Amino acid sequence: MEPNQTFEILEAAPSLPNTGGIVPPWQTLLMVSAVFFIAGVLFLVFWTISNPRSVRP
Repeated sequence: MEPNQTFEILEAAPSLPNTGGIVPPWQTLLMVSAVFFIAGVLFLVFWTISNPRSVRP
């Protein structure tokens, strides 16, 4: 199955929760997961900078 086919299917399929048709649900999930991923990476970076001893025994 090609990526273009799946994209066309996602475009043609009507979204069950009517959010106004601005952003598809899979795109909102992708954005939320990306935000949490970036926040987690930044948290780990600041944690390693503030606590270098607890990371390296």
